[in-house]
Amino acid sequence: MVSGVFGGVGKAANKKVMDSEVEVELRQAGWFPNRRVSDEQVNEWLRMGVRNLGCRIFPEAVRVLREYGGLTFGDLHFTPAESEERGDHFQWLYWEWRTKEVLFPIGYELGGVFTFALSTSGKIYGSGTAEIFCGDSFEEFLANLVAHRKGRINWIENTPLILQPQLGHEY
Repeated sequence: MVSGVFGGVGKAANKKVMDSEVEVELRQAGWFPNRRVSDEQVNEWLRMGVRNLGCRIFPEAVRVLREYGGLTFGDLHFTPAESEERGDHFQWLYWEWRTKEVLFPIGYELGGVFTFALSTSGKIYGSGTAEIFCGDSFEEFLANLVAHRKGRINWIENTPLILQPQLGHEY
């Protein structure tokens, strides 16, 4: 897996090695290697995203929910149960249009306004007070969260905003 910061600095080529800081914090949150949330729970989360936002299901969304679903990692809770309540179907479609990606809600900031979504390409996006790109993979997203909490990066100031769509451009 990766240890990096926004903008691609520090990306690891081998995604099978988890950043040690991330692993420590994940273990404190209840994660362990080969963790597997029950199929029943994962299916319920998937149904929530489909029913309430019209999201489409894809393999990476299932993988992330199966391994990380239900964990609270710092101030983030990994479940679409609440994140999907923070928007509506039309906002979600607009967000997909802006990112040019199919998205699925994977978590939300506790006590805050940010919702996080996973794309079919594996990228993570955040939406709340701004719409931001959070990492090229879920694992890079986790490393970026740890770096933010430790003061090595500023979550909002150093993250690329999703570009504004150009009027008259076909997407």
